[in-house]
Amino acid sequence: MKYADGDGGKFKAYFRTAHARKLSDEFGLVVEPVTFDPPDAQDPKDALTFRDPSGQPLAPRLPPPPIDGPDVRLEKAEFAARQANASKAAGASPVLDKKGGRWTLDNQGRISQILAGHAMVKIERVYGTVFENILREKISTKPVDVVTPFTWVDRQGNRLKQ
Repeated sequence: MKYADGDGGKFKAYFRTAHARKLSDEFGLVVEPVTFDPPDAQDPKDALTFRDPSGQPLAPRLPPPPIDGPDVRLEKAEFAARQANASKAAGASPVLDKKGGRWTLDNQGRISQILAGHAMVKIERVYGTVFENILREKISTKPVDVVTPFTWVDRQGNRLKQ
């Protein structure tokens, strides 16, 4: 907070800029950090509230800030090395930049991209994006039905003998 002089907006912009810089440093891709927050939905009936087909409100899927392209300060060989490292990492998959260029980001890079646009927002606003963009899981309003969550307990909650 000392860098922001106690201003929450500057503090948030500082973190978002840091994540954009991290994406550039580690992957060689440039993202413009979002230094403001879009308006929140006013109530559940607001047009900005996301809903499933049955009308239930869902977690919003916030768009990550678009990738501008490769960092022009890098030599071609350095950029190629960073992209090769990213393609070997767990969760690596292609992303498109604004001009349609195809680059590789792993899960850590995707997190940095999301946080360059949405760092320090309430978890209720960003978890939908994390589930769908990082974990690749669909958000649903349906309850979870787990048959046996713990192998040592049956459905009624009785401890099983081993």
